[in-house]
Amino acid sequence: MPGDWILVVDDHPLFAAAVSDIVTQLAPETGVEIADSVAAARALVTRLGAPRLALLDLNLPDSPASRSLEALGAMADGAPVVVISAHDDPLRVRQAMAAGAVGFISKSQRPQRIMRDLAGVLAGAAVAPPVPEPAAATRELPLSPRQREVLDGVAAGRSNKEIAAALGVSPGTVKVHLREIFARLGARNRMEAVALYHRGG
Repeated sequence: MPGDWILVVDDHPLFAAAVSDIVTQLAPETGVEIADSVAAARALVTRLGAPRLALLDLNLPDSPASRSLEALGAMADGAPVVVISAHDDPLRVRQAMAAGAVGFISKSQRPQRIMRDLAGVLAGAAVAPPVPEPAAATRELPLSPRQREVLDGVAAGRSNKEIAAALGVSPGTVKVHLREIFARLGARNRMEAVALYHRGG
């Protein structure tokens, strides 16, 4: 059961402090704790229990962006996680939402907009920058349903082993699917395949 406190995970002290101050203004009855890494966040959750809400910068010193949200979501025991990131390109936003974020706030926005978005998040609203819908051609890419499932796993930042476990196949089978996906999309690596998929080739 989430507690009545909010977790801010960001390794930029000034921004973390600014977010903490805004949250305190908006919800003075709610405690705020700051962590500068996934490890520090884990220690806070272990000591205080799950937070009411977690505000997460994906780029942390001890965790790659593709794993930060997954790691925090696992330890937060069902608490909603909102990403706050300077990297707000459509692909990053889609990946964060696909990985379980309930919102996405861009650091590049004006302070007043960030404050308004935080107020919305605290009120339970879904907040995210506008993301164009994938081109119609995306839905017509020559990928099988299984290949699309594999690529969705890649987009969520999962390893071949994790994708294999989720789909009930072997890691070797996932590798075969990825080789075929790369060939069909003309991609050189995993991230390029995801980008081409979302752009519709």
